[in-house]
Amino acid sequence: MIAMLQKQGAQLMLNRTRNDERTAMQPVLKKGYVAGIVKKTLQFSILFLLAGLFTINSAYSQEKEKEKQEKERKKQEKEKKKQEKDEDKKKTSNRILYGTASFYANSFHGKKTANGEIFDQKKMTAACNVLPLGTWIRVTNLRNKKSVLVKTNDRLHTKMKRVVDLSRAAASKLGYINAGLTRVKVEVLGKKKPAQ
Repeated sequence: MIAMLQKQGAQLMLNRTRNDERTAMQPVLKKGYVAGIVKKTLQFSILFLLAGLFTINSAYSQEKEKEKQEKERKKQEKEKKKQEKDEDKKKTSNRILYGTASFYANSFHGKKTANGEIFDQKKMTAACNVLPLGTWIRVTNLRNKKSVLVKTNDRLHTKMKRVVDLSRAAASKLGYINAGLTRVKVEVLGKKKPAQ
């Protein structure tokens, strides 16, 4: 009987242990499930964070590339302007032109010139197609040797074959108002206003 009781006790203990193990296993399974979710969430978060960093880095790189391209474009524009300025200096320095001069009709008074100024018949200005705007020139009437200093601020009509078209004030000083046209010598003086 003692042996039987011992056997039953051992069986009870074994069943209890198995029940305890099952019960103990359930939280472990739950913990494992939770741990798996946490692990996957953590992995996803890390991937999301890395993707965000990559996107930020990519955007930063693109912004830097745009800045670099803009800087290069401005540098090229600056070099181009410098070359044009140097070419203008070469074109305008110590250059002499010969040809026919006319003067503006009164209908142009008060209208805009090619460089944006308002044309005034009383100012010493000229229109010329071959010189850069803003160039100072000395125009000499070859018939009477009178000369005037004028600034180019406008363009002639493209079909016009004249060298310059002067304001009425400049044409008057050269003495060809009545004739309307005259042969002239045009000395190119440059962009700075020379002393008379």
